[in-house]
Amino acid sequence: MLAVPSSGFSTALQAAAQQNPLAALSGRRGLASSPRDAAAFEDEALELLRAVKVEDGDQDVVTAGMVRDLRVDPESGILRFSLTTNSNEVRAACENRLMGEQERPAWLRRAPVITVRPNSRGSARVSSGRGIEGVKRIVAVSSGKGGVGKSTVAVNLAFALSENHAVGLLDADVYGPSLPTMMVEPGAEWAVRQTPDGRLMEPVQFHGIKCMSYGFVAPGTGGRGRGVDPKNAFAQLAASARSGTGAAAMRGPMVSNVITQLATQTDWGDLDVLVIDMPPGTGDIHITLGQQLKIDGTVIVTTPQLLSFVDVIKGLELYQKLDVPTIGVVENMAYFDGDDGKRYMPFGPGHRDELVAGLGIQNAVTLPILANASACADSGTPFTRAHLDSEVAQTYRKLAEGVMAEITARSQPDAIKSSTLKYNADNNMIVARFIMSNGAAEYRIPPLELRRRLRRVDDMLGKDAKDLDENLHPVSIENMGNYAASIVWSDGHDASIYPFQDVREACKEFEQTP
Repeated sequence: MLAVPSSGFSTALQAAAQQNPLAALSGRRGLASSPRDAAAFEDEALELLRAVKVEDGDQDVVTAGMVRDLRVDPESGILRFSLTTNSNEVRAACENRLMGEQERPAWLRRAPVITVRPNSRGSARVSSGRGIEGVKRIVAVSSGKGGVGKSTVAVNLAFALSENHAVGLLDADVYGPSLPTMMVEPGAEWAVRQTPDGRLMEPVQFHGIKCMSYGFVAPGTGGRGRGVDPKNAFAQLAASARSGTGAAAMRGPMVSNVITQLATQTDWGDLDVLVIDMPPGTGDIHITLGQQLKIDGTVIVTTPQLLSFVDVIKGLELYQKLDVPTIGVVENMAYFDGDDGKRYMPFGPGHRDELVAGLGIQNAVTLPILANASACADSGTPFTRAHLDSEVAQTYRKLAEGVMAEITARSQPDAIKSSTLKYNADNNMIVARFIMSNGAAEYRIPPLELRRRLRRVDDMLGKDAKDLDENLHPVSIENMGNYAASIVWSDGHDASIYPFQDVREACKEFEQTP
């Protein structure tokens, strides 16, 4: 077993490393039947707790990192979390805030279960802004389902970013870690060591990227890259299972603890970007990292099939509730170029254009099916490193540039933080309110003008602006997180999703029209 920090690791990660995942569970934790409901309730609880100040008064208990492992069971209405202080005053203040007559959430049916988990001296590099100390930006790469090439995209995106930035790569999939295969070349020597003060883990570095994965700290992991021999793959997998390096046997709450510790108890140093390769789906790990880390944006990976596209929408909805914007979409395995010079799309034309037109996601790219992409992954070399001048490498560079541009734009003072759209039938006006870092703004625009100025969906349907009914108006408006609004119109059109940024620009144009 590799040397890992003992004082810096909590009981959960030590137990996981010893293949005893139940040892860290002190009781049965209520598990949410609906991750989206749980995420919304947990965010509400965290917002309430932000009103509880620590002793010096400069920070609240959430920002100071004193609230840990917050979980809500929406079916039973039970809230559980840990405090890193044994102060009775802080504990009472938290309970009073949550159980107050005016503040108490409707779903909270009883007093919260609060335990004390004092900070160890290796307690993580989480800064006051929910980020990781020394890490400027965090980008998650996710997918609604497995098998779409998410890890391949994460690795190659990280390498493309590393051409101009200091980059780290975190493998957040405990059940199927990918980095030990995809980033470690056969024969390459590596080891996970603790920092000189014994508090944190040092990441292992491959291809100029700092990496961390459960596959690097699990028992039985060696210090030399083995690669995958296609002729002897089954024997290798069997040996891996016998040595304890196969899939981890852990329940959800413990997995979340392990991943959080890998993220926050790794000494990343100074990074421009940390790329997180998320596990597939929309589960507990996504919610936990979305709440505990300041994720600047997510890149969602899909394939052309309708089933994958549906899961993209589910992922968008979850990240919207976590206040994490979608800053890129990758439609992977979309086509291949035949020997006859023709381009074939075996899974159909895909849905990339719908994402761009319907949701306003401009940073969307399409990647082909490549036989040597799999060979590169199996040999521990990112495709973009092995084929620097290829068309695919250029596509990843375009994706990386778009990711950084989106993050930069969203960090500007006038970037929209939250918005609401409402329809006032008395004067036939849509009222749009926007909250920015540097203030707030309110606009009014007639429904017909908004529809005429934001023509993405009408253009897709081949509908001319002059054919729109003069009495056109919204039947309903539903805000989709802090990103966009969905409008059902009186002419029966119910597939319109309007990004708030586009709505604001349309309102400004209307105001400036003579």
